[in-house]
Amino acid sequence: MSRYRRALLSKVIQIAPSEWTKEWNVSKGDMTDNGFTVSGNNSYGGGYELTSEGQLFTCTNSQNVTIAINTSTDDEVIQECKFNISLLSDLGVDWYISNGSTSARVQLRLNGGDYQMRVQTAQYNLVTTTGLESIIMNNDCVMRLEYAQDRHLKVYLNGVLYFDDVTYNTGNANTTFTVHVGSTMLLKELNLKY
Repeated sequence: MSRYRRALLSKVIQIAPSEWTKEWNVSKGDMTDNGFTVSGNNSYGGGYELTSEGQLFTCTNSQNVTIAINTSTDDEVIQECKFNISLLSDLGVDWYISNGSTSARVQLRLNGGDYQMRVQTAQYNLVTTTGLESIIMNNDCVMRLEYAQDRHLKVYLNGVLYFDDVTYNTGNANTTFTVHVGSTMLLKELNLKY
């Protein structure tokens, strides 16, 4: 390749910055070395380890594991993550997306043999999508959450829009996800814009 073409290519590459404020994948190392905090990783069954494919969460006994990061902003918050769930309990996996003052909750769980997605829309009300086993179990999935300042949330799973409405403010100050007891999830990528 000529020097001219290399210089042109390097300029083109520099023109396309990432849309993400924070990007994580296995090549970046442990999440705690990348600005995230982890709680619940201990001898009570809260398992968390970096593998060659991503962060593996194996919560087997009586302890959930939570990953958190501050995403305080006056703008929209977007979270996109790639994951693979191999075991899901009735408590499942919770995602909270926050702008620092309000937050929304999305949950994947197993309930009575049915694999579900639930979005919290009021204190005691959740919108539930059922029949997701073939989509979320033992498959690489991409979930995208788009959270506006007026608490309007869009939830995409593998590019399909599953929820588009105003949500309940859960009061979480940080963007988090929690892998609950009885669930196993491999997190492959986590990208945030805030």
